[in-house]
Amino acid sequence: MKVFTKILMIAVVIACVLSLSACLSEGGSSNDDVYGNGGNGGNSVGDANNGGSVNPATCSHTYGEWEVTNEPTCKLKGLKVRKCTKCNTEESELLDMVAHTFGEYTVKKEADCENKGERYHICTVCNTKETEYPDALGHKYGADNICSVCDDRKFGTEGLHYEIQGKNDPYPGTAKLCSIGTAITAKNIYVASEYQGQPVTLIDTDAFSDGEIESIVIPASVKAIKPSAFTRCYELKSVTFKAGSQLEVLEGFQHCTSLTSIKVPANVNKVAAHAFRGCTALNSVSFELTEGWYSGNTSSPRFSEPTTVTDTYRNANALKHAESLNFFFRLVAPE
Repeated sequence: MKVFTKILMIAVVIACVLSLSACLSEGGSSNDDVYGNGGNGGNSVGDANNGGSVNPATCSHTYGEWEVTNEPTCKLKGLKVRKCTKCNTEESELLDMVAHTFGEYTVKKEADCENKGERYHICTVCNTKETEYPDALGHKYGADNICSVCDDRKFGTEGLHYEIQGKNDPYPGTAKLCSIGTAITAKNIYVASEYQGQPVTLIDTDAFSDGEIESIVIPASVKAIKPSAFTRCYELKSVTFKAGSQLEVLEGFQHCTSLTSIKVPANVNKVAAHAFRGCTALNSVSFELTEGWYSGNTSSPRFSEPTTVTDTYRNANALKHAESLNFFFRLVAPE
């Protein structure tokens, strides 16, 4: 019985060997490598182009062309990929964002002789807004020291009296306009923007009071006007604040009975009570900056935002009457 069993096992082994030999003769040489790369038609594990797949761990990659799967934009990076032609291993790279596609500029404020401009343009793809501030143009003074662009007087009207402010003045070290000086016959006054190399920042008490001036141009450098600087200038018809005015409190024009209108510069944070008291011809007070204003009264201050700040006639009526104690103020300074 044991002999028979041994014979049977030997027969099974011989049958397996013969079967394996038959398979090798049909599918390729027994000398082919494990992936079938050396045989004549073996494709069970072959090149990807022949329908097989090479082991990525041992593949010497041969990549195909890049393919962009996500185009870059002006807000997001793009993506491109490529694959190995042998094992399908994928490689990817990010693509840099592209530049914005801006439309035409919108000019919010033109640059002038003393102040920068402001303009912006918007990307037509992603709506990104880019703002620029063109430099001030600078004055173009002629031989007469008058700017041909804005009519600014480099040294102001001749004869006006200026001084450098002392330590007890509001703006020490800068200049102030003290009085009309020897320019008593001048009707149209131009305040200088600087004196002895220092900016003129103040128009002093009674500088022009009871004078016969008809117009005055105040430079952007002036930050303050004393309360009675122009009191009883009965002939005064025009007050012009240069663009970019640094004036903080508007006051000092009581009983200027020929003054019909005035524009409050954007930097002003308060129009003082009595500023235009007795200016009987005043019918228009406009605000360069119309938002954020409140009204008040010296006897009963209140903090309700006015609805008439854009109504020039009502603004004038609130300020000009002899009995008026009204004023306007801002809680937050302009940007």
